[in-house]
Amino acid sequence: MAIKFFKSDLNKLPQYIELYKRCFKKYPEKKDFIYFTWLYRKNPLGSFIGIDAFDTDKNIEIGQVGGIPYNFNYLGKPIKILQSINVCVDQRYRGQKLFKEMSSRLEDYAKELNFSFIIAIANALATPAWMSSISMKFLTKLDVFLTYNLSEFEKMKFDNNTFRSIWDENLINWRKKNPHNPAKIINGENIKFTSLSVLSKFKVFSYLENNNYLLNYDKKEFDILPNLFVGLLPKQVETIHFKIPEILKPSPLNFLYKNISEKNLDINKKKCYFSYLDFDAY
Repeated sequence: MAIKFFKSDLNKLPQYIELYKRCFKKYPEKKDFIYFTWLYRKNPLGSFIGIDAFDTDKNIEIGQVGGIPYNFNYLGKPIKILQSINVCVDQRYRGQKLFKEMSSRLEDYAKELNFSFIIAIANALATPAWMSSISMKFLTKLDVFLTYNLSEFEKMKFDNNTFRSIWDENLINWRKKNPHNPAKIINGENIKFTSLSVLSKFKVFSYLENNNYLLNYDKKEFDILPNLFVGLLPKQVETIHFKIPEILKPSPLNFLYKNISEKNLDINKKKCYFSYLDFDAY
């Protein structure tokens, strides 16, 4: 068996989709070539980057560790974040330290491109792999809850001390056009983003700072069911909400991170605003 490692090549999208189908149980068929073209190629901040593991004897992709770029606010300054996505190793090749080799090479690659952090929202299988391979830190599990009262989010202030993603018109329009799960945006004191979630008919939501963008907003709808939040908030939620039990979550949703810059940067979970828009769940 001859295994080689290469930087990901987006001309190989069909092969990557076949790899994902082999690696992920109950793979959603809607995540097809059109979806990954949108996610991997059309992000205004840049394309997906990654490291592939390739079996040269069988001429197949057998693993991948990679991510998509985001800009985050860090104490008033923008920094580049690589958000890991679709990390996988073909089950037939597990136990050969392929993840460790790919993640180490990805870290070097991301450093070359001046990323400050690698962030992973990891499941039970990937969490120990990330922590043992490149010493990623565990910050916390993401909060997952249902609520009717969104007034606290509508009036939330986004200050420079909050670690959060940075948005503009191009990014909002791109994120709204997810071909697998289109989002709606509602204008208000803050901008509300909503998408369908995996929990039946509950809609997952997030809020962005309203900087008077020129956008085509959707009409406000009356929500019969409560809204779902998945992420982290910089303060305790004061409105009445129902936390989703661990048993109903699709995975533990562990927030892992590593500072790969030469600066002394860290993430404080009490000063972090992170939502479903910041990773690939929806």
